[in-house]
Amino acid sequence: MDDSELSGLDNADLIWNREILGSWLRWARLDRGFSLRKLEELSGVDDSEIHRVETGQQECRIETLVRLCGPLGIAPGWILDRVQSSNIATFFELVQDDPALGALLAEFKPIAREMARPIAQNLSCACTLAAILVRSSLPQSRLEAVSFPHPDWEAAFQGFAVKLMTLQESVDRAAILAGLLSRPVQALNSEGLLPRSVIKDQIEDSRRSKSQRKFKDYGWAPWVVSYPRPLSSARLEK
Repeated sequence: MDDSELSGLDNADLIWNREILGSWLRWARLDRGFSLRKLEELSGVDDSEIHRVETGQQECRIETLVRLCGPLGIAPGWILDRVQSSNIATFFELVQDDPALGALLAEFKPIAREMARPIAQNLSCACTLAAILVRSSLPQSRLEAVSFPHPDWEAAFQGFAVKLMTLQESVDRAAILAGLLSRPVQALNSEGLLPRSVIKDQIEDSRRSKSQRKFKDYGWAPWVVSYPRPLSSARLEK
């Protein structure tokens, strides 16, 4: 792979929020029933530092993350996969500028003019999820948190997650990400993430009343991750 293949790789879509990282660590601690002092005892990280990390007042160093995740019984990558996200607004602009979008829409003529934007938004969601998975250490695990609007897209992304786990070189992931950030519609198509059945059903569903629609709302949000279990109501901080 030469430099030209990575020309679009500037990570313009990447979203990172230390407060979200802290909230996931706090969730894990409380889920295990550990007070701040108990986690300090088990990890060797001062409880005041844990508090600052959990509340987003301080960046979490890699060493600190590893030390905290040990007694919490979770892999650091599992936490990081749920913290890193991608900006749909970035991909929406790129999708609209990609010549491959016009070629795709042309496959479904005649098509109502008002459907071009909803389809572009739908493809932007797919690009966002693809970028998240490319950056994930455990893409199949991260995929479990996603609610899909269409079963064919779920199947396509399941296959994509398996592929990511079998890639031999990290540069292969970089090339996929670069493609998403330069020609996103073309990249989705190349990676098998653009089943025509999804677009066809989206168009047909738009012509039905809400009560008659076959699939979920296509305004999905694959970047949203919920905690896998609710916390117990009674938890002590100290």
